[in-house]
Amino acid sequence: LDFIYLVGLSFRHYGLGSYAKAVYLDTASSCLIRECDFHLCDLGVGLKRQADGNVIEDSTFSDTTYEWLWEAVKDEASLETGGIRIYDAPTSGRGTVIRRNTFSDYFDGFGVCPDTDTGTTVETDVHHNLVERVGDDGFETDGYCSNLRIWGNEIRDALVGISVAPVYRGPVFAIRNLIHRTGAGTSQAGYTGTCFKFNSGFPQSGTIYLFHNTCDAYRAGNDALAIKSGGSWDLVHGRNNIWSATGYAISNSNTAQPLDLDYDALFTTLAGELAWWSGLADRHLNTLSELQTATGQEMNGLQTDPGFEDPAAMNYTLEPTSPLVDAALVIPGINDRWGGSGPDIGAFERGDEVFSDGFESGGLGSWSSAVP
Repeated sequence: LDFIYLVGLSFRHYGLGSYAKAVYLDTASSCLIRECDFHLCDLGVGLKRQADGNVIEDSTFSDTTYEWLWEAVKDEASLETGGIRIYDAPTSGRGTVIRRNTFSDYFDGFGVCPDTDTGTTVETDVHHNLVERVGDDGFETDGYCSNLRIWGNEIRDALVGISVAPVYRGPVFAIRNLIHRTGAGTSQAGYTGTCFKFNSGFPQSGTIYLFHNTCDAYRAGNDALAIKSGGSWDLVHGRNNIWSATGYAISNSNTAQPLDLDYDALFTTLAGELAWWSGLADRHLNTLSELQTATGQEMNGLQTDPGFEDPAAMNYTLEPTSPLVDAALVIPGINDRWGGSGPDIGAFERGDEVFSDGFESGGLGSWSSAVP
């Protein structure tokens, strides 16, 4: 069935039997789910087969698996589905939009790419969602996606921000996302957090673009951008991001894979350290100059305290005196307008509320259903 609107409904305890879900868009197109509440469902919304142009917006998804033991969740795979999942077998829909939703207290927040390749691009837009208190991945793009656009999302108190492990075919664009307080979850002892996860034991990912993301580990002992061993990709291409860490700003254990990072801001509270690079005689790169000389990365990068307004209050706008204001590389089609003499590094642009695209005071603030 097509053109079905579900507005203002509450779904509770949909979890009986295999593959239980509250709403199932199976070969359904041009449907709208708006202002609904999904609580303690095995899965809130599932999409499968030829499902085109569906919109899921302004809804809340919540569970209680955030603090569950890792092994207990892994023993029961259905607990990893999260609030929304685009399935395989096969799924070839285009134009799914997931926007302005809140996901909380899951093991994985949600997943937007099918596991099976059907030869059709997915064309999925994921924007202005809030994901909080997640024991593993804030959300997953793992699977087959082309032209996946991820922007303006806030992910906090998750082990990992966004998983791209792997994204077959690509490209994937992650733009102006705020990811902070990674490494969360008391059940994840022995695991450290990172803003993006690339490592996997699966075939090669496509190209992954990271533009204007603000990543702050905040919790002790966590890297901002940790590229772990395992996995392969065509290219990871990053510009104008903030990598703020309590461990390494950037650590790379998978140096055989192509990486192109530049014009980013690197910072860590870890004394005497900056980056860590596998395969070098001295893997500890203590300054930006050492990183540039040893790896060729971040040739126009900055090593500096970003100058956030108030991270303790989750306000990640830049102070007026921040060295990142007006310091970003101009990228046509990505940051064509700005509020100063140039674009700012990171997710937020001072002096241009329109360009910041819905963010208020460094967080998602309040949303309006009138946003197109």
